Amino acid sequence: MVKECGMKLLELIQKAPVTCSGNITLFPTSTFFPVRYNLFQYYFKPGGGKHFNVTFGRSVALHFWNKMSKNKTVKVNSNSVYEVAAKRFCPITYRTATTHSNVF
Repeated sequence: MVKECGMKLLELIQKAPVTCSGNITLFPTSTFFPVRYNLFQYYFKPGGGKHFNVTFGRSVALHFWNKMSKNKTVKVNSNSVYEVAAKRFCPITYRTATTHSNVF
């Protein structure tokens, strides 16, 4: 990236998103990791999905930090970020996982 863009990495990161020659784009980390690992519990907080579009509108991925969140359960209708994302982007899986259970 430094060679293609002619800037130091720190400059690139501060200006992200940046598109350089060769049609290479450097995105800010929030595009892929909108929630830092030490705040991963935000994804599971009841009611946290209320502002999903505002909070995650510019993100293209959500990383749930599996090593830390693998034992988390989500209550159906808790409106957590995790539940909102599951309903929106994985509706068949969500429906299957919640058909006979009030947690998933």
